[in-house]
Amino acid sequence: LTYTLNPRQSISIAGNYTHSIYNPSYKNNAVIRTSFFEATLGNPCLEQLKAFQNTVSYNGHIGQLGLSFTYDFLKYSGNTSYRYFAENNIMYRQLINDGDYLYHKLIFGTSANLIDNRLRLRADATYSMSRFHSEYRPIHSNDWRAEFRASYMLGEWQFQGSYAIPYSVLGIEGVKVRYPAQYGLSVSWQKG
Repeated sequence: LTYTLNPRQSISIAGNYTHSIYNPSYKNNAVIRTSFFEATLGNPCLEQLKAFQNTVSYNGHIGQLGLSFTYDFLKYSGNTSYRYFAENNIMYRQLINDGDYLYHKLIFGTSANLIDNRLRLRADATYSMSRFHSEYRPIHSNDWRAEFRASYMLGEWQFQGSYAIPYSVLGIEGVKVRYPAQYGLSVSWQKG
């Protein structure tokens, strides 16, 4: 749903709900030996994972300056993860419902079109708050990341560059995922 406030400003709202249905390979009483000291254990009590996501965004312009703001909320209810335990000299792995995963993300962006729209600059700053409410691995994380992009048109040539700082974020399985810096440069030519 998008509402246009005026020709230079708009607000968008989106949301969805999904749920999982596990196939019989997870929802059972089976014990499957994967090696002489490891086994995978089924879980007949595995419940549906339910995911809720809502997004609200604003886009607007003030002169040559563009502004954007996005808020994204995600909740996994009945989140699943693997539980590991040892019994009788065998290491077991079992998929279980393990609490809720909550994710809040705020993105602030600004852009500018300069030099008769030949130079375009964009910067985004993202702040995310993740909470994994788990009996086995409770964890939370607050993370920042930033990204910068620029493009310049010179006649029929376009030069583009981008850079994103290294960052880390808490994934839905309660594991911190680290991403290296990302950068790019491209040159393109288009005739007529």
